[in-house]
Amino acid sequence: MDLSGADLRGADVWRLKLPSTDLSGTDLRGATLAEVDLSRATLVDADLEGAVLIGANLRKAEMGGANLKQSHPGAADLSNTDLSYAKLDGAKLNGAALRGATLPPR
Repeated sequence: MDLSGADLRGADVWRLKLPSTDLSGTDLRGATLAEVDLSRATLVDADLEGAVLIGANLRKAEMGGANLKQSHPGAADLSNTDLSYAKLDGAKLNGAALRGATLPPR
């Protein structure tokens, strides 16, 4: 599914299955994506500032350059996710699974 560039600010989504979806450049500021399956999704340059991603499945997602400032991905599965060059300032990563994830350079 291609949702690239969509304006989904403030969306409230629970338990939706969207594996392999293209969300590149999508505006998801302040959205709630709880227990959503976004495994293998493309979120390159997506804006998730302030988003709540509790329990989301983001395994093997491409999130290079994504804005995750002040987001809350608690208990989210970010295993093997590409977070290279993602903006993580203030992101609450407590409880998130990060095994094998590519993190931004320091």
